[in-house]
Amino acid sequence: MNKIKGLAIDFDEVMVETINAVVSILNEDYKLNVNPSDVNSWNFDDVYPNIPLEVINNVFIDKRFFERVKLKPNTIEVLKTINQKYPIMVVTLGQIKNLKLKRNYLREKIENEGIQIKFIGIIEGKETKADIDLNGWLFLDDNQHNLEISNATEKILFENKPNAEWNNHWNGKRIQNITELLEYFE
Repeated sequence: MNKIKGLAIDFDEVMVETINAVVSILNEDYKLNVNPSDVNSWNFDDVYPNIPLEVINNVFIDKRFFERVKLKPNTIEVLKTINQKYPIMVVTLGQIKNLKLKRNYLREKIENEGIQIKFIGIIEGKETKADIDLNGWLFLDDNQHNLEISNATEKILFENKPNAEWNNHWNGKRIQNITELLEYFE
């Protein structure tokens, strides 16, 4: 592997268990019993076909989302190890309010653990992850499209859910859990 400058990492479904939090809220609000493992569509229409996309998108700015969303296992430990030698950039898409809430969440959960991060919030619909210069960086994302359009030197798919519509055509490197990332930073 070429010498890399640092780690650029996505937030949703890479650092945190987004699907679990969204399903928890929608099940509660609509008195349903969907299992998070049944979600295979980025917009949840495979498991919530009768809930409008706008309603689902509003979950990401709901206070309950940030109360319920959990860090993926070993995220703190792995980021601490990487951050000893490399800078970390969180590169994430969202609505303005969602990005502010993500930033606050990261301050509380990541930076309070002594991990230094740079937060890059991309306003959905106005920019894409291609607009961020990641030349020289290792980029970890769960969405194959974001990896395809990025100029990152190293691109790795975080395969949070095998054969989901957001990752089923990626032919590059993959990891299934964040601890596997450490081998790229040795």
